[in-house]
Amino acid sequence: MQTNERNEVRGEVHTEKVPRSRKKAFRIQRLLFSILLIVFCLIGLMIPLRPTESEAEKRKLTEFPQLSWSSFWDGSFFSELETWYADTYPLRESMIELNGRFESLFGNREEQIVGDISGGDTVPDVEKDEEDFDWLYNPDGEIPPVDDPPLTEPVTDPIAPPITEEPDLGDGAPIPDAPVDPDAPAEMIESLYLIGDTAYELYYFNQDNADRYVDLVNGLADELGSDATVYSIIAPLAYGIYLDKSMQDKLNLTDEDQALIYLYSQMDDNVKKVYAYRNLLLHRNEYLYFRTDHHWTSLGAYYAYEVFCKQKGISPQKLSNLRAVEFSGFLGSLYTTAKKPAALANNPDTVIAYVPNGTNELTYYDTAGNKVSWKVISNVTSWGAGSKYGAFIGGDQPLAEIHNPNITDGSSCVVVKNSFGNCFVPYLVDHYETVYVVDFRYFPKWSQNHNNGQTFTQFVREKGIDDVIVMTNITAATSTTLLNYLDNCISE
Repeated sequence: MQTNERNEVRGEVHTEKVPRSRKKAFRIQRLLFSILLIVFCLIGLMIPLRPTESEAEKRKLTEFPQLSWSSFWDGSFFSELETWYADTYPLRESMIELNGRFESLFGNREEQIVGDISGGDTVPDVEKDEEDFDWLYNPDGEIPPVDDPPLTEPVTDPIAPPITEEPDLGDGAPIPDAPVDPDAPAEMIESLYLIGDTAYELYYFNQDNADRYVDLVNGLADELGSDATVYSIIAPLAYGIYLDKSMQDKLNLTDEDQALIYLYSQMDDNVKKVYAYRNLLLHRNEYLYFRTDHHWTSLGAYYAYEVFCKQKGISPQKLSNLRAVEFSGFLGSLYTTAKKPAALANNPDTVIAYVPNGTNELTYYDTAGNKVSWKVISNVTSWGAGSKYGAFIGGDQPLAEIHNPNITDGSSCVVVKNSFGNCFVPYLVDHYETVYVVDFRYFPKWSQNHNNGQTFTQFVREKGIDDVIVMTNITAATSTTLLNYLDNCISE
């Protein structure tokens, strides 16, 4: 009968005596483990080493929570402290990368997933009425031309060598076939769909959050009334443009066009709807979205800008009238989230930016309240591979201002955005005397600490702003966390 097993006959338990050498080995292991815990604890307490931004995730990390009697007694301070500690741990990103490399030794992290992913809520059907939904109908796919704006002298500060080849703007032809081969090797990694050399962020419709977003935009338009015109721009994700319907169905993905039509159809008449989906679809064979990052490219943003100009009744600048610069070697947020697969690393993106004619000067206010002189398009040639998207408008700041000296009519707009708006903003510079940019994730706290607590609507009225452009991507428009930020920013 084996040791360490109860003897049913004699009622005895026999144990095997552990050799002294093994006991010593156990003690050494416990000691080493304890030392390791202490070392990691001490590293975590080194506050000067704690990062404030994540290059990999393209966001500002959680700030140290403010202590108050209410937050102390209800326990929220300690919950926020725990979040801060975990989010800003000095070695966090290195350990995540190391874990990803370790996992990659075992091949694909998951099998290709086909048809067994739980989808989102069903998008309610919307009866399309051409008379009511004039923003939706664009039968021939063309943006009606109006008179071209007069050209101004282009900025002359050096940024990077200009691009000589003019991007193909399309000709309003029928929608081309989806450019992605559905039979290419694919896999799911960290809730991303990887096929070939491209990663796709996925979206699943949420009815309650969609309605909440609509209520926020409608409420802002009602609050501002005749003081300002509110525009809504919701950017689709790349999969809705590049993947054919059968591939989307296999993943139970939400039909983005259907979701966008629902969102816009629920908005009031005093909200200008910038429905850019069809214009993007017409150009789906072009470089509209990054392969390694969740953002659209400047070209993708340009096609949304065209539709915005149509809604506003102005002529868009032609890309041939703007100076283009490029920054190669970009590996974005999806590359990091997917644990840096070789398929993406071997084919990095190129960030292409278009410099406004009127000015390339910008001023922003950071979260600490500092006023910083910057550029609309910055030279990021020497920046890290994960930071190239920072070429646009100084990244994500609470407030930025751009003043075009060539326009003196007092016109102004404010773009209320998350990072999807960064490469859209430069196109507006040649249409307004002043362009303000508010990141709804950071403006409220900044204003509370450094701007006498001024609310967003107070800011709009004080500056005499004509147009308020609420711009985000479809995920943020139905994300509880980001809706909380937006609510906190634009609601009284």
